[in-house]
Amino acid sequence: MQHSHEEIHQNWQLAKLIIGSHFQELDLPYRAKQNTAARCIRPIVFPKMSTRGFINDVGLPCCMVRTVADVPNYELASVDSQDNLISAIEIMFENDYSQLGVERDGELIGMVSYRSISRVLSILRTLGADKNLPGRTVQIAIEDVEPVVVPSADLGLLFDLLAEDPYVLVDDPDQESLQILTNYDLLHYLRDSIEPFLMIEDIELAIRALLQEAFPDDLDTELQNFYQDKDIRTPEGLTDCSFGHYPQFMCQNWPRFESYFEENGDFVRRLINEVGDIRNQIFHFRTERHNPDVDEALLDFAHSYFADRISRTPSL
Repeated sequence: MQHSHEEIHQNWQLAKLIIGSHFQELDLPYRAKQNTAARCIRPIVFPKMSTRGFINDVGLPCCMVRTVADVPNYELASVDSQDNLISAIEIMFENDYSQLGVERDGELIGMVSYRSISRVLSILRTLGADKNLPGRTVQIAIEDVEPVVVPSADLGLLFDLLAEDPYVLVDDPDQESLQILTNYDLLHYLRDSIEPFLMIEDIELAIRALLQEAFPDDLDTELQNFYQDKDIRTPEGLTDCSFGHYPQFMCQNWPRFESYFEENGDFVRRLINEVGDIRNQIFHFRTERHNPDVDEALLDFAHSYFADRISRTPSL
């Protein structure tokens, strides 16, 4: 029987009451950062997909398919099957884990997680046996070791698996032990992947808002007239403009924008051009001059810089 997130949270609250004397503060863990365990099981191997960046037999790059290996994972921390359940819960809370491996004689035989513990607590509570928790071992809350994937499996597989389970185990032949990858790790990976796109969109929307404030009357016509004799494509209107249009139009009409900025027009032009260059690198997968740290810092700066401009009322 599956339990809702509310039931799981309620059962964690029950666990706090039962073993509250063992902890200063207990919070529901959201991330599993694991450390040690021996690989002792045969993995469930899913169909192998193309890996990123490898060269095939004829010297050409293989298909750039994102794989499980692209998502950061961590070594699986484990406890012995005879360890006290409360001790396992302490380890989980102290290290912010959501689950642990369970070993017997050095062999991984199962998993214990907030989900499996919540189920046991619910059953014990129903049976009126929750007061006996301090004497229980982790075996009472053990669950199967699954699913297990290989690093070369297609990234899309994670979406299907993590929709059913909060974690997957990764059997990497280059590692001495099983690795663990949680739904939080996938979410964090996706956030890092899409955040630059969202920031660039916000920057462009802020620039467009500035143009609309500076030219409240028929901006589309102003843009069409301005670019008729320019080397760049003439836009049909504001929404047809690109990062190649904004700096030229703003600098040529700087008196309309000067009250929004402390810096001069050349600074704003160069900043917009830099954002446009990063946008092109990301959207067209160009990496020849891509410096992630520098680009991230510049996008952060530009994002806050232009957001601050549109919140200002220009002085008259």
